[in-house]
Amino acid sequence: MKTMVYPSLPSLLNLCGTRIAYLMWTRHGLFKWCSKEDLFENYVDIVLDDVQSLPVPETMKPLILKYVKPAGKHLISFLDLWFSKTQSHNSQKWLTEEMLIECLILNADGLINYRKTAKELLSSRMLHNVFAFRLACINFLEKEVLKLWPFVKKYYLNKIMLESEKSDAYLDQLSIWKSIELAQRAKRHCIEDFNIPYFEILGTLVHSPLLPCTAECDEVLFWISYLVSKENAINMKEIPHFKGKSADWYKYSLQSAVVSGNAACFDYFYSLRNTGIEYNCVKMFEQFFSSKKEDRQQPCFVFHFVLLNYEEKAELFRKFPREMVSHFLQWPLSLTFVEKTEELWNLIPDEHKNWVIVKIFAILFHKNTMVLPFRYNFHEYRVFGLRHPYTIAGIHSVDHLENIWVDLWKISLDSYKSPVFDYFIFPSIMKFGGNEEFLTYFLTSGLKEKLIHLFLTNGEAILELYAGTNMEDSLQSLIAKYIPEGFGDGDRRYIPVRLDYIAEIGATLPQEPRYIPLNLPKHVHENFVNYIKAFLFSSDTIDKSLFYY
Repeated sequence: MKTMVYPSLPSLLNLCGTRIAYLMWTRHGLFKWCSKEDLFENYVDIVLDDVQSLPVPETMKPLILKYVKPAGKHLISFLDLWFSKTQSHNSQKWLTEEMLIECLILNADGLINYRKTAKELLSSRMLHNVFAFRLACINFLEKEVLKLWPFVKKYYLNKIMLESEKSDAYLDQLSIWKSIELAQRAKRHCIEDFNIPYFEILGTLVHSPLLPCTAECDEVLFWISYLVSKENAINMKEIPHFKGKSADWYKYSLQSAVVSGNAACFDYFYSLRNTGIEYNCVKMFEQFFSSKKEDRQQPCFVFHFVLLNYEEKAELFRKFPREMVSHFLQWPLSLTFVEKTEELWNLIPDEHKNWVIVKIFAILFHKNTMVLPFRYNFHEYRVFGLRHPYTIAGIHSVDHLENIWVDLWKISLDSYKSPVFDYFIFPSIMKFGGNEEFLTYFLTSGLKEKLIHLFLTNGEAILELYAGTNMEDSLQSLIAKYIPEGFGDGDRRYIPVRLDYIAEIGATLPQEPRYIPLNLPKHVHENFVNYIKAFLFSSDTIDKSLFYY
């Protein structure tokens, strides 16, 4: 019998807890010029402490606390998207904490509704017209774009013209590329992704011909062209695309949204599907799965998944099982995995089920000090993200993942569990034993067999093994709780004590590099620039003298 997997929705109480978690984050400096990872790590503990001091019933605090991390990651990713398209690092700050608190709108699943939040901000009239227009463009709010255009047309058309002539400004931006950090970034990405020497890339950039460029994002250029076509009473296809004559305005906008993770675009274009705009939901998924903006893809994935029928969903699980599961392990879809564990498990091909077990283990424990010495084993299963070798991208709820882990452990075959035992659990127990006496006892006394039996039948015991700060306390606690009659004082005498090793690991673990996304100007095709220039000078409403400033 076919079972339709449809995303679960949280209760009203849980949605309230989610909203409070978002609001706790908005009270802090999320508008600093630094990486998303640094923002999250700088404030997550502060926000968690803030929740503890909230004047709410004590029973409500655990509910809020479990949403602090997923809500914080999603909010930071959302703001990163907006800022990457609306302001450079040295431009005027246009969004404040107060504005965000007043205007943040959520979907029923707890994710931020990009378009409704933007619409609320625009309705508040707290934004300057220039920023308001840009925000309306990136969120595909057609009515707002049309209303604002008469007030900003002069500014944007002249800005595009001036930027296209100031190629020296582009070279100034490229000097940033020559910084040590970004040179290392280029080196890493070029060698790994393209097998091209990074110094050749930098040299190519520095010696590129001075082509026209603009700092405006793709969405703004799309809407300006749309508006110009309306004023000229022509089809938008007749306006040269800023990427060149082979590009299609609508197809390129969809591709750009996939790359950047701008979910607002899909909502708008899907509404136009009956007007001749080609829109294939199933094909979108393959593009999502290849995007390196993994932390922004969840809202895009959720939007499209609900539009699929059973056959389309089953086919995606068959063709892209790991990618599909990775999204269902992320919040808020992880709630669906919690509530419909067996249905989703049955959609996953058998040959990928051991990978699912390893993936969940990796998300939960890849930073655990008792797993760090064996982290290289994760690479065999390709559980890490595309951008950095030891990070897992996405939005995760530990509470959901622990529930999924326990439920899957009950229904999965022992063969699917074996990689976790072979590569992580018992190697970490033996590593942290620290002496030959313990290792000999562990392997010959029956202790290993007793623990295998415990762990195979109880997924919670594995969670508890890594919940403590050291292996000694964890093993003592597990024995006392689950099999006290099976161990005597002799067994406990051999349980490892290696507290010094944990401190050593923490001190020597290399930090992952953090990169701030640059909002560099983009090349625009000269045909596009010439068309805009001709329109600019043919309009009686434009002060032509502005062009020469």
